[in-house]
Amino acid sequence: MANKTVTVKPAGGNYTTLAGAIAGELVANADLTAMAGILNIEIGGTWSSSDTTAVTVNGFTTSAAYYVNIYTDAANRSGASEFSTAKYNLAPAIASGISIQDNYVRINGIQIKIAAGASGITFANIDFTSLAYIDNCRIYKSIDPGAGATYGIFIGDTSCFVKVWNCIIYGFAGTNNTSSAIYCGGFDVAIFNSTLYGNYNGIKQANNTALAKNCAVFNNTDDFSGTITIDYCASDDNDETHNIAESSADANWTADFAASATGNLTLLATSNLVGAALDDPGSGLFLDDIEGNTRTDWDVGAYEYSASGYNLAIQSFCSRPNSMRRAG
Repeated sequence: MANKTVTVKPAGGNYTTLAGAIAGELVANADLTAMAGILNIEIGGTWSSSDTTAVTVNGFTTSAAYYVNIYTDAANRSGASEFSTAKYNLAPAIASGISIQDNYVRINGIQIKIAAGASGITFANIDFTSLAYIDNCRIYKSIDPGAGATYGIFIGDTSCFVKVWNCIIYGFAGTNNTSSAIYCGGFDVAIFNSTLYGNYNGIKQANNTALAKNCAVFNNTDDFSGTITIDYCASDDNDETHNIAESSADANWTADFAASATGNLTLLATSNLVGAALDDPGSGLFLDDIEGNTRTDWDVGAYEYSASGYNLAIQSFCSRPNSMRRAG
């Protein structure tokens, strides 16, 4: 097996933009099955401005064993309590952030900010057998789209199998009733421990099956739209048998989150969401939260509450054992 790792940094890396890394490796290593290895694209370094070049992953030959793996190092992981311009962030001016058109692509730890009527991550042209992972990402819509349709994660390909966990997605609102934090048009979409708020739809199921466990989905026009299997989620729409109610009576979840209005979704000690989730909903898929902190009593949403504060794990994503990174 000949895995390859390249870096994206403002200076001192193999590439200075994520799009540049994709384009460069398409020339060098388009067929990962022939290479018999995983293409790891690690984003690191110290960033003072956004990466403004939209990304399209299209042209690699992949398999379940040999795939494109895009992730940040620990310092750039998206788990800061609010959107951080001091970390890597992908912020195209008018285009969608990442368009995934290859099979078996994995995205971990990235911040994406969308300004115009576009989407954070989109899927298209995926084979029926492909399984994609999106985890530990923060996707933010900075401008109200009005009547336009816009999405945090748009899974429009009906052949897609996608798993999402430890993600925070907000601001995809406006007046278009298809706008959603996560639009599930794929064959099978599973969403775990994610926090979705201030969107038109939190999760919209438009095709086949969708599953949501341990998610905090609130202050959306409609938290869950369509036929979705929902378990141990927190919603102000009270859409399921095991729904976890907010801890205050003001309908703003101020006793649950530090400052949701500014994007700080860390949990407060007073929250009903602390310790209220299902343990290990992904059956070994992940064991930590968006900051890399080990989950113990399993809280609802992207963050695991910590009485000593929220601290980014010192280990990089790539250095963690496979059992803690990916399964299933």
